[in-house]
Amino acid sequence: KTLGSHPRIIACYGLDARGLKLEFATMGTVRDRLRLSGGSAGGRSVSSKDRLKWSRQASEALAYVHTKNVVHCDVNTRNLLLDKNLDVKLSDFQGIYADPNGVTLYGFALENSKSFLPRPTNHSDQQSDLFALGTAIYEIMSGYEPFPDLDGIDDEEEIERRYIQGQFPVLDDVLAGQIIYKCWSLAYNTVDACVEDLIALEASGHDMYEL
Repeated sequence: KTLGSHPRIIACYGLDARGLKLEFATMGTVRDRLRLSGGSAGGRSVSSKDRLKWSRQASEALAYVHTKNVVHCDVNTRNLLLDKNLDVKLSDFQGIYADPNGVTLYGFALENSKSFLPRPTNHSDQQSDLFALGTAIYEIMSGYEPFPDLDGIDDEEEIERRYIQGQFPVLDDVLAGQIIYKCWSLAYNTVDACVEDLIALEASGHDMYEL
């Protein structure tokens, strides 16, 4: 209800005795599509065009969410659903909402270690969402999460240590690598700036690795 209607947000049709009635995303999650047949989607390789589109659409969704004073708290490719047109719908809102009267409601969501911005407490904000968005875009572009040799649970401390020290995965040959780095290094003040960079990269069409 707080979020209202937006083409990049999974629709909510109300509540019944069994729970929330949500839009059904027929094509599953972005993660599932990336991992089908070793990175193929629908029997074909996922194109750079599709990867950029999904990244931009995920960013547009998060930018809209932030305008509603909502922090998602768990942006990842499992929560990026795909409709029949293979367009992204952000889902699973269990984060933080601050209403205009100053009341803050806290949900139960928190990023996994590979999407988690190291910070003194587990308090999430728009910057932690942006960091997680960088990880989601990295997975969309590369086909796998950061540090595939490390387990997100067993190696949580090592993953956090690398992030704290700025030891991010190598991005030299990763599509939109500079955009991902700006998310991880908190160079963006808002998600809108990330959206603008992705739109510019889509429009350029000739150099997919640089801004």
